[in-house]
Amino acid sequence: RETFEFDDDCDSLAWEETEETLLLWEDFTNNQIITTTPAGAASAHSGAAGASECHGETHEQDGSLRSLINETESLFKTREQEYQASIGQIELELATAKSDMTRHLHEYMEMCSMKRGLDVQMETCRRLLQSSEATG
Repeated sequence: RETFEFDDDCDSLAWEETEETLLLWEDFTNNQIITTTPAGAASAHSGAAGASECHGETHEQDGSLRSLINETESLFKTREQEYQASIGQIELELATAKSDMTRHLHEYMEMCSMKRGLDVQMETCRRLLQSSEATG
């Protein structure tokens, strides 16, 4: 894992790079690298045969590019769905934690109120005992 920090005018951002979050070149291993030929090389072909060969090569490159674009879009859509699912799970956990915290706060406040009531009762009992000892 590598951690990168970016200083921004607004505030500092940290981005953690993991295998799950990083788009790697290995994700495109099934795709061929498309090379274009210089204009001079294309014009070196003579006659209609050379032109049709160049035209066929262009269609093949276009098809490869479309395939690469479609695969990349599919990969990004899949990752977006995974991230949305993760975000949904985290939001659910956050809502549950907030609910638990609110419940615990109410329970704590109720217990503090009960403790105050018991403290008053204990002080009343002490005073009654002290007054009965003084009179008795």
